[in-house]
Amino acid sequence: MNDSQAVYQGTGTVGGKGGYGFRVTATDGPDTFRIRIWKKSTGDVLYDNKTGARTKGIVTIGNQRR
Repeated sequence: MNDSQAVYQGTGTVGGKGGYGFRVTATDGPDTFRIRIWKKSTGDVLYDNKTGARTKGIVTIGNQRR
């Protein structure tokens, strides 16, 4: 995380099967976010909104507002 960008990365499941990675990148000025999900063993990308989406409103992670 720096003054204008935050990155959260980890592993998870898709359809109940493990072995997937994800990365969420949020930027400030302009306010955008990018989500990328891939199969770790092959690198095949399942989802990537690429250019980032403009955000509006409040982002909620778990039970905490950020």
